[in-house]
Amino acid sequence: MPLPAEVFTPRSADINPKMYVERPSQEKSVRQALLRDSNFFMHGESGSGKSWLYKKIFAEKRISYFVIDCSKATEAEGLRPAYLSLVRSLGVLKKTSVSDERLATADAIVVKGSQRQTTIKENFEQDPLETLFAAVRSNSGKKQAFIIFDNFEHAINSPKKMEDIASAIIARDNSQYDYYNVRIAIVGVPDDIVSYFSKQNFSQTISNRIFELPEVGRLTGDQCKSIIERGFFELLKYKINVNKEDFVRFLVRNSDLIPQHVQALCLEIAIEAHERNKTIDIESINTGVRSWLRGSLHSEYARISARMNKRNSRRQRRNQVLYAISRCSKHEFNYLDIEQIVKNEFSDTQDVAVNVSGTLSTLAQGENPILRRTPDSKGYRFANPKTRICAGLMLHLDEDGVVNRTLLDGDDGVKAKWLS
Repeated sequence: MPLPAEVFTPRSADINPKMYVERPSQEKSVRQALLRDSNFFMHGESGSGKSWLYKKIFAEKRISYFVIDCSKATEAEGLRPAYLSLVRSLGVLKKTSVSDERLATADAIVVKGSQRQTTIKENFEQDPLETLFAAVRSNSGKKQAFIIFDNFEHAINSPKKMEDIASAIIARDNSQYDYYNVRIAIVGVPDDIVSYFSKQNFSQTISNRIFELPEVGRLTGDQCKSIIERGFFELLKYKINVNKEDFVRFLVRNSDLIPQHVQALCLEIAIEAHERNKTIDIESINTGVRSWLRGSLHSEYARISARMNKRNSRRQRRNQVLYAISRCSKHEFNYLDIEQIVKNEFSDTQDVAVNVSGTLSTLAQGENPILRRTPDSKGYRFANPKTRICAGLMLHLDEDGVVNRTLLDGDDGVKAKWLS
């Protein structure tokens, strides 16, 4: 019988085939991008399954790929150290000695074309990009080959990183580099890639060289349900002594339909249930949720707590608005949506002005805002999905209808409400 961490794998870079959920429309988009013989850009919320998606299709098509992680590069040096690290890992470059960091001339890279064989001998210092392309082609044989610039969101505010990525994209139009037939894919959170390159004066050169795929969005409710039921009941074969439909509905609602968060919340509850004779009960849910709040959502918990009214505050209007947005089913909302929830939930708001608009504006300000404006500036959305999830789990009403926080330790009576 597998262990919980072998079934629910929220942080795994490798695809867990038993838990992968088919996503027909997104998979079709990637396959079609491959047929265009162009570079492509894939975007979606953090944890939405972008990496598993392209890795699944690349494995299916037997495509070779090599990842450059934009989050691990510094502004001063850009992506050059990442290129060097990848080239070395592919066995192309070696240090001259332990103490000497100067680069030796690149080892001979044999690139096999359909009609000819060429030996490339380049010094990384003179042309790191060609050395990278040559190393990727050498290690890919005759397969399609990609360089993946992952975590693009960590490059958009760095002129040096953006310049390095733009150079790699533009290089395909140069016969010196196009010879290696290596394509570029960019993967990250932000959309509208051209707008980011326009800030660095690259928009005209980039716009016709990269194809932007539709957003890798949230799962459907049924897809999310599939992950939950397959993991807990088909693979782990856990017993359950709470209402199964309520339990599944709770997980769907509080994971924001994002694959990584579905698996992360399931993992915490599964670990607790494992210690209780592999049985899902109120206590395993209660403890698992608190564990997730402490471990993965602690920053969001602290951010929301800092924005709440003091406990002895008379009206607690901000708490009421925070509670209302945590219960709003829309991912983008305006003050009228939230005002309606506030009026429905809190009797002391009837026939009085509650200034929801002003409170929402305040929550979207500061260094660590809870909300951010929508692109049209007519509404709001949570600053990130984890903040939305955390708000939904931590905020609750006590028996007097007052907004309270879920305590990270101890029993505050919230557990029964989580399955209501």
